[in-house]
Amino acid sequence: MKDYVKVNKKVYDRVAEQYERKSAIFKRDYNAIMKPFQERLTKKFGKGASVICVGCGTGRDMRSFANKGFDLYGIDVSRNMAKIAERNVPEAKIMVGDFLTKRFSRKFDGVSMTAFVHLFPKRDERLIIKKVASILVPGGYCIMTTAMHSKPKEGYAQKRRYRNVSAKRFRRFWTTDEFVNSVKNVEGLELVDFYLKKTTKKWRETWMILTFRKIR
Repeated sequence: MKDYVKVNKKVYDRVAEQYERKSAIFKRDYNAIMKPFQERLTKKFGKGASVICVGCGTGRDMRSFANKGFDLYGIDVSRNMAKIAERNVPEAKIMVGDFLTKRFSRKFDGVSMTAFVHLFPKRDERLIIKKVASILVPGGYCIMTTAMHSKPKEGYAQKRRYRNVSAKRFRRFWTTDEFVNSVKNVEGLELVDFYLKKTTKKWRETWMILTFRKIR
């Protein structure tokens, strides 16, 4: 496990309960974001299509998939986050581990990676995308989201809005061009959709939503 992953694991173990309380703010936003992705999966693979939520956190996005009858899996590096996800989405199969080093015994129709890719440095961008491609079935889809920034930068910084806890984690700030090109530059993948969405007024962020397909 890489050093920055170890740091982020410790941070999310510490803030898991606070994260769960705060995640309710984004429920409406993410339900809307996931709806077209879920419809695309169902149209292609039928009801009960398999989906894994990478960096599943406390299960916010997983609940939406579970309610629609998907064959649902999740993985998170934080054991405390995964425990809450198990409580929130008992029908899902949750794994604890590092996505980049985890050996999966099966492939999936869909991969959901919301607020995940920005926890890794730019140099590992290709590793993440290729790992996703390796666990997708041919024709399978992946959705990725991250906040939009005008200038790229990365490093360790305190996670905002968490009280009475040390939450200094690794974070990458992505520009639009970087985010789109992360998929365009990988052979065997096709960019399907990309758009921007402003989140709730309280957080005042613009998020990038990208969907790609494995063509072979």
